Amino acid sequence: MWFKISRDRLEELINRIVPVIPSRTPYPIIQSILCSTQKGRLTLLATDLDIYVKTSSEIEAAEEARVLLPGRKLAGIVKESTSNEIEFIKEENRVILKAGRSTFRIPILDPDEFPKMFERPSAIKFNIDASSLKGLFEGVEFAVSRGEDRPAMTGVLWDIKPQRNRMVATDGHRMALSEDKESVPEIAEQSNILPTKIFGFLPKELEGSIDVFLDEAKIGLSFEATEVVSRLIEGPYPDYEKVIPAEINNLLTVHREELTAALRRMMIFTNQVTRQIKFVLGSKNLQLFAFSPEGEEAQEELTASYKGDSFEVAYNGSYLLDVLRHLESDEVVFEITGALSAALLRGPGEREKQNRLYLLMPILLD
Repeated sequence: MWFKISRDRLEELINRIVPVIPSRTPYPIIQSILCSTQKGRLTLLATDLDIYVKTSSEIEAAEEARVLLPGRKLAGIVKESTSNEIEFIKEENRVILKAGRSTFRIPILDPDEFPKMFERPSAIKFNIDASSLKGLFEGVEFAVSRGEDRPAMTGVLWDIKPQRNRMVATDGHRMALSEDKESVPEIAEQSNILPTKIFGFLPKELEGSIDVFLDEAKIGLSFEATEVVSRLIEGPYPDYEKVIPAEINNLLTVHREELTAALRRMMIFTNQVTRQIKFVLGSKNLQLFAFSPEGEEAQEELTASYKGDSFEVAYNGSYLLDVLRHLESDEVVFEITGALSAALLRGPGEREKQNRLYLLMPILLD
């Protein structure tokens, strides 16, 4: 016998690292998990060559050893097993897994062929509250670009200054800004572009603090006996502060949930490509219009507060719903320059006191 481990504990460890394993790759070796036992700990390591994820747990092992096992197959065995415990037996060229009445024999590859994990960055080290870090990311992630033509915009900008901790994402059509003035790392100003994938390794119920390590090329996160080390995305990142309008006189305030429900109804009749919804501003109430290519029309009037000029403007309804889902206030405030300029969306009150700001570009009226 090599070692035994409870099925639930092994599944927890595997679930922490298996998301990094690529489903398709020209390098089949990285579809494996490096499994090792040393000094009373079981360690699992996986990578996609840009991100390395390592997790470990205390265990009693009969020997110290390193083997490569097929990652997703191992995950499947553990997931489908009904046994409370899984036993690993190491032979010269294979590993035998015994789970209740099931036995699996897996040929092993040379562990020395597995890529060596990045060294943890050491230039900058600090810790941050886990809920703060996750909250910053969750407020902006939806606005990240999905295209590969502008690599910097496929990541999230983490912008740290002495008075505030901020994350920003944009795809060119919308921009999301999430800020925390309470949990601010006591470090020199930093601005780095992070791959969004690294946040997927943070457990949903993670509490306490996360240790963060940075240098010019990499970021490391350490929490609950798990370490994530990733390349940073090369910049430059767009100068997002320049596109935030300084002062806007046209202010629309509307109940967030009522607007959300109305937009969903309007979306039934929108063009499937543009998702255009027209806002008519100028009266005491907000008027919404949607038109389908088949000539159908939807109209709705919402109670709202508006101060400013009379005009019409259109937005992508899907993008607008994304923003409304991430605002936390009962009301949403639109600061609108005009029909051809980006609108700023936020909660009520002074703009400077908002934790989340969103910019949304209009679309040309059909």
